Amino acid sequence: MGIIQVSDYKFLWSTNRFLVNGGVKDVLPVKRYEKLTQYLHVNEQEANSIDKLARIRPMIDSVLERCRVANKPRQNQSIDEAMIPYKGRFSAKQYVPSKPVKWGIKI
Repeated sequence: MGIIQVSDYKFLWSTNRFLVNGGVKDVLPVKRYEKLTQYLHVNEQEANSIDKLARIRPMIDSVLERCRVANKPRQNQSIDEAMIPYKGRFSAKQYVPSKPVKWGIKI
């Protein structure tokens, strides 16, 4: 959404063929976007914070806690890692030459 500059966010879900953006429209309904922005607040980062994800740390901690409560592990479970493609500027970006996606954020 940050790539395409529009005067109002609702233009990203427009049916006008000159304004339509399938990347956003196909992934997230406008009502869901409005609900997320209604309840999601990103905290200000502290000036001397070492944590690169300090702005979203409360949300990450909440999601992790919910996963711990909801997950009932069984035998023989494995956790896989993945690479989210990203070519912008971000200090947590990694280069892993053995992955199909070489530049990105490893999770």
